[in-house]
Amino acid sequence: MVVDVKITNDKTGHHVPTDIPLRHLVLVVTATGPDGKPLALTDGPELPEWTGNYAGQPGKVYAKVLRDEWTGEAPTAAYWRPVTLVEDNRLAAFATAASRYTFAAPASGAAKVEARLLFRRAFQKLAEEKGWNDPTSSWKKRR
Repeated sequence: MVVDVKITNDKTGHHVPTDIPLRHLVLVVTATGPDGKPLALTDGPELPEWTGNYAGQPGKVYAKVLRDEWTGEAPTAAYWRPVTLVEDNRLAAFATAASRYTFAAPASGAAKVEARLLFRRAFQKLAEEKGWNDPTSSWKKRR
C-alpha cells in the first residue's frame, strides 16, 4: 500500500519553521489495519532518534539542523557558537514537500492512514532536561 504525502507552504513568505533552529515540524504517518494494529513500513523515511517519542516511526522532519563544532552535538540550537549546517529542509515559501511511504497491506479489510504535522518549539531532549512542558509540541510520552 503506497501513501503519498504532500505539504504546501502557501500562507507565508518565508521558510517554515522560522526563527531559532530549535523549532521544527514533525510529520508522522501511520497506517493501521481493520483490527487497529499498525501496518509495517516496508519503504520510506523514518523519523530520526532526536525526535524522541516519534523516533523510528514513518515520517519526516522539516528543520534547519546544525552541529555544534565544540561538542559535536546535533541537532543543536547553539547557533552563536561555531556550527556546521547538517541539513536545511524547511518548507520554503510557496513550495511543496512530498514524501512516499509503502506499508504492508492488511490481509483483508480496509486500512486507515493518518498523517499528522506537529510543530515543536524545541527538541524533545532539551525540553525534558529544562522541564519545559508544551502540550502543543506533542513530546509527552505516548501510552
